[in-house]
Amino acid sequence: MGYTHYFKQINHCPPEIWDRICASFQEMRATALILNDPLPIQREADDCSEPYVARDAIIFNGIGDNGHETMALDRLRTEAFSFCKTAHKPYDRVVVALLCLADFHAPGVWLISSDGDEEDWADGLALARTVEPNCPMVTLNR
Repeated sequence: MGYTHYFKQINHCPPEIWDRICASFQEMRATALILNDPLPIQREADDCSEPYVARDAIIFNGIGDNGHETMALDRLRTEAFSFCKTAHKPYDRVVVALLCLADFHAPGVWLISSDGDEEDWADGLALARTVEPNCPMVTLNR
C-alpha cells in the first residue's frame, strides 16, 4: 500500500480549537520561511496556489513530482476513511507536523496511526515544535 498516515476522526473539532490548529499551522509555515526552510507544500501537486486553510479543513499536497496524495484534515467528523499516502516525499514532514499539532490541540478528536514509527516522525515533530515547543510525539495507534 505504501507509506501512509491514518487519522480516523471520532469527534467534531470545536471551532475555537480548530482555530488554534489553523493558527499553529500558518505560524509554522511563516516560521519556516523566516528560518529559510520554506515548506514544500501547495494546494495540490499540480496547483501552485496556497494550501487551503479554512473553517472546515486544511488541505495541501507536495509540489509537482514531490507530491503524492493530498492531505485533508477536516474539522467536522465524517464517515470517510481518512489517510494520506506520502511515499516519504518531502511534504511528509508537514503532514506529520499537522497531525502532531492537531493531536496536541485536540486530543481525542482523531485516532492517529501510521506505517512509520517514532523515528520516521522525528522531523515532523521537530517542525511542529517550532511553534508549539511542548508538542509531544503522537501515540501511534497500531
